[in-house]
Amino acid sequence: MKRIVATSIIVAVVLVILVVTVMGVNAYINRIRAGYIIQKTYFPAHTSRYVTYIRVNKIMVPQWHTVHHNDRWTFTIEDGDNRAMWDVRESVYNAYKVGDWFTVEEVIAN
Repeated sequence: MKRIVATSIIVAVVLVILVVTVMGVNAYINRIRAGYIIQKTYFPAHTSRYVTYIRVNKIMVPQWHTVHHNDRWTFTIEDGDNRAMWDVRESVYNAYKVGDWFTVEEVIAN
């Protein structure tokens, strides 16, 4: 009986993970690919740090990690009620202004 319950729980967890993954991929694929730019955002390069702990005998020792994040330029576009955020190159970011029509395919083709 315990084996059936354990197997059922494992199958349920796998199904939930599968459904969430499919929903995430579907949301990414179906996001809008053209619209008016409503916001331009620039994130300068920076580093961030986080800590993990490793066990040494019975003592937890902190281990610090540093992650470098490159410059990031993004457009938030809107078409009706739908919004999407797209990362773009610096040259594309500078070529458009808020209110311009932006099509992802035009940028990818260039």
